[in-house]
Amino acid sequence: MGALFYVGPAYETAMSDIRRLYPNLNVSHNLITDTRFVQCTDWMDTSDDFIAQYYYRNEDRWQRANLTLFLNTVADCDGHGSATLATNLRKFVISSSPAGDIENKVKWPTRIETGSAGKAALVSATKLFAALLLHFNWTTVSIVCDAYRNPLYDTVAQIMQATLSRLLRSNVSLTRVDGFSPQTDYNFILNEVNKQTRGVDTIDYLFVVVLYIVFGSTLRKFLVHLCFRVTRNPLLGNFHWRYGDKYDEVAKEAYRTVLIAESDPDLDVPPAGSEARRLREQWRQASLERYNFSYAASEPNTNLFPAYTMPLMVAQVVAEMVGANLTELLQDGRHIARRFYNRTFRLRTGNVSFDQYGSSAGVDGIVEQYDEAGNLTKVVHCAVGTVVPLAPVRIIEIKAVTWVGGVWPPPNRPPCGFDGMDPDCQPKRTLAVETLHPPALPTALRFLLIR
Repeated sequence: MGALFYVGPAYETAMSDIRRLYPNLNVSHNLITDTRFVQCTDWMDTSDDFIAQYYYRNEDRWQRANLTLFLNTVADCDGHGSATLATNLRKFVISSSPAGDIENKVKWPTRIETGSAGKAALVSATKLFAALLLHFNWTTVSIVCDAYRNPLYDTVAQIMQATLSRLLRSNVSLTRVDGFSPQTDYNFILNEVNKQTRGVDTIDYLFVVVLYIVFGSTLRKFLVHLCFRVTRNPLLGNFHWRYGDKYDEVAKEAYRTVLIAESDPDLDVPPAGSEARRLREQWRQASLERYNFSYAASEPNTNLFPAYTMPLMVAQVVAEMVGANLTELLQDGRHIARRFYNRTFRLRTGNVSFDQYGSSAGVDGIVEQYDEAGNLTKVVHCAVGTVVPLAPVRIIEIKAVTWVGGVWPPPNRPPCGFDGMDPDCQPKRTLAVETLHPPALPTALRFLLIR
């Protein structure tokens, strides 16, 4: 229900534009929601049944239509309930929720991804990670994922595991934990990962790369958390050290070891004076007037533009097929999906491009760090480029990273090994050995054996 306040106005504008641009199409839009489900986690447990019941209760309506399609944003939690139902019905489905194997067209013949959380966008984000790790010569990585609350996070972890393994040319492991369970022993998990690699972890809803660094022979451990923030939203985690409790100062120091990687939020707020900026402000005002819901003009909202662009792109494809006398093909979503492959749509909000699998491209990223004053500052810009072909990511260091360990960047392999037990780093001890020689050689020799 909460997502409606964000995306409702954008959907309404899309329907209005479709009626204006394609008057020969008679389009109706059905929003499935319920006031009982306030947050994503409330909706997830029952969404599959809820959507299926709605569809089959109204099946006579869908049979009278030339085309029935499923559309959702990443705000609909994982979105896989509607995607699976649509696929089994051979209906076209487009969403901003990612499928880890969107390239498998036997499994997903009718599915298209768009928005900042699609497979191509996540591959793009993984390229950002790989480029950043290689830039600092870090190639040993392990992933720990909070995988038992939202399937989306496990999907993201699997995509990153496969892509990082290929790009880093190393074996990236994946461990799943339950971040909400009081029985989860984080010390054990961290110690185990520390023995193997540098690691990747999750904190709350945060997707994190944990780099365990050991300096010298003192066995001091410094953790560099390289975090992937899928989208800026308080529902997806508190990314600030300030909680207003007695641990704030300790957390402030700990958060200085955190590097947060995300898509450039400036790209989510269009330039002043642009049509996209005007539409965004129009939708923000509509949320306030219709739903008594307000958010700041500068607040990133990655669900807005997909809610507008998805219906418009589908309408353009359907209009083309109708104009080509291919109306009989509309019942099979595969024919619609194929018209998205390797294509760019030019809309009021800007261009939307898809790769050969029907997944939209990612955007540039940034890396931020909390400075000594506790303020989040941008330290790296990552120019991702296109997804197809896989263009190299350009790493541009904007500001020097202030590392609490003193040496930046930390080495790929800690000087004393990942467990701090390399022999050369153990405390040196002296052992006195006295040897007495025969009378012919009366001199007593004392040797100091160093080990």
